[in-house]
Amino acid sequence: MKKGSGRGGFQYWEDRAYRFTENQRFITGEDTENCIDNWLSDKFKGNEHVLDLGCGTGRYTGAIASMVGSIVAADRSFLMLEQVRKAAENSENITVQMEDCYRTSFSDESFDCVFLGNLLHIVAEPEKVMLEVSRIIRPGGSVITVDYTDQGMRLAAKLKMIVRYLKAWGLPPGTGHRMGTKEMTVLAKSAGFHVHESILMGQDTKVACMLARKSS
Repeated sequence: MKKGSGRGGFQYWEDRAYRFTENQRFITGEDTENCIDNWLSDKFKGNEHVLDLGCGTGRYTGAIASMVGSIVAADRSFLMLEQVRKAAENSENITVQMEDCYRTSFSDESFDCVFLGNLLHIVAEPEKVMLEVSRIIRPGGSVITVDYTDQGMRLAAKLKMIVRYLKAWGLPPGTGHRMGTKEMTVLAKSAGFHVHESILMGQDTKVACMLARKSS
């Protein structure tokens, strides 16, 4: 789901598909991951058709699948999607397919909800992603975003997280954006969404989470 090539784009994350989920937990910590799971637990009604756009190795796909009617796990990375397919072999409501987050193959108003897990802060043009999300969400539907952020982090905790990142993945890609609650809200509103919740969670590491809805 990353645009571009080389260290600044898609290939950076494709090269890190192996052990991606484990390394993410190592960098951000188990407590913050648990905060995300708890926050997501009441965000679905149980019968939605959901798109997990930029699903990576499926960290959130399986958890969301247990709370909705059906879910499409989509990413540009073949290696990451291979891991999602293996994990979803016995799941009847998960579909896996390759997609570009800037220009998906889905028809207008295809989904009740689109979930973006740690996607907006790594893409070069998050505003284009959000416009595409608006196109494929049905009127009254929702977009849910989760992005790790340095917003509200203490300097010592931030430095420790940087060291963990370098140890796990090396130098960061040349693309990407700071994506705190304010930045998420601006993106959502510019794409025509109404923000219902925008919250910063976590102790040592922080995650910005947002729920926004498309007008009926």
